[in-house]
Amino acid sequence: LHSLSSSLRNFCLPDSIQHPASDFIHFYKSKFPGRVLNMLHHFSTAQLSSASLGPNHIISSTAYQAGILSLFKRGGGEGALSLGEIHSKTLLSPEVLMEQLDGLVKSSLIIPNNKGQMNGEGMSWDEKKTLFTVNKEMKTTKQKIKTFPIKQQQPQAAAAAQQAQPKQPEVLTIEDQLSKLQAVIARVMKKRKTMMFEELIKEMQMAVSAWFVPSIKLMKRAIEVTIDHEIVQRLPDHITLQY
Repeated sequence: LHSLSSSLRNFCLPDSIQHPASDFIHFYKSKFPGRVLNMLHHFSTAQLSSASLGPNHIISSTAYQAGILSLFKRGGGEGALSLGEIHSKTLLSPEVLMEQLDGLVKSSLIIPNNKGQMNGEGMSWDEKKTLFTVNKEMKTTKQKIKTFPIKQQQPQAAAAAQQAQPKQPEVLTIEDQLSKLQAVIARVMKKRKTMMFEELIKEMQMAVSAWFVPSIKLMKRAIEVTIDHEIVQRLPDHITLQY
């Protein structure tokens, strides 16, 4: 967390989750004494319900946006909050705050009293002159309303694209390959009880083909290790193995 910029570290949790957050911190410290717990709020998301939208609608937002929306909840959704008030209560940096508000405005959940200005960093509003109110007239057919800022959606899209790409085969050391082969032998022999040596070799090749192509020498070595460990034994005919 110390390597993150201060703009991502600064965030005041909303009152509605201060108590459960404190309970979790207490639980973590009692469960893992000596470990340091860092709250990465910029990675967190939330799902909220709204009285004005009805129970059939869910707001899917960032933790920052949940904190902003909770400020309106305190007053029952009535009245307006200035940009300065939101800034002072959330402690978000101006850049992050503008980004989060932009997502809420574009989703029509809140309404500013002016259009704001578009710049190289996105939308911005005047801190002294801008007031935000809850859009109590909002109507939508969507069950889930997503408010994520565009900047936050980009890493998610990149991650999804990366997952869609075929995975490169894992590079395993000889010891890793040997461990996998031993696990295959134990699993197969436990099920089959007895097997001919050549049959077991074929089973091993098929089982690990997704990771690597084992050599005959390595497979024989794996079998000898399992015999030494008394997982399997060689029968007197020297071509049959028994679990």
